[in-house]
Amino acid sequence: MAWGLIPVCTPESGYSGIASIPNVPLGDADRAGAILRRLCGLPDRELRQMQAANWALLDRQFNWDRLCSQVVEAVESHLSPTLDDEPLERRIRLAWATWTGPFSPLRGTQLRLGVKAVKSVLLGPRPGR
Repeated sequence: MAWGLIPVCTPESGYSGIASIPNVPLGDADRAGAILRRLCGLPDRELRQMQAANWALLDRQFNWDRLCSQVVEAVESHLSPTLDDEPLERRIRLAWATWTGPFSPLRGTQLRLGVKAVKSVLLGPRPGR
């Protein structure tokens, strides 16, 4: 729709009852073909009205503000599962993979500093140093 195309889908897609999104039946090729032929025969004025209605629908319902608010609502919902603490061993393995992976900012000469930091966290301070 954002490209200006008029989507055609089955009612099972969830986009039913929207005049600017024509539905074709699932499992009835003859009726689907008739609907598509009717759409192809519509005057440009009607097609452009459908296009404008779809762009308005995108602006109203399918925008970044709405998506972000839905994500925040889902994350902050009491229905969202809680995240359990990871066991220490798993946290260490994940940290190690992060620090030594190919995209780590500690690659190269800085990797040695990262390894020293990991050892100091795991082994604690060493006496005499």
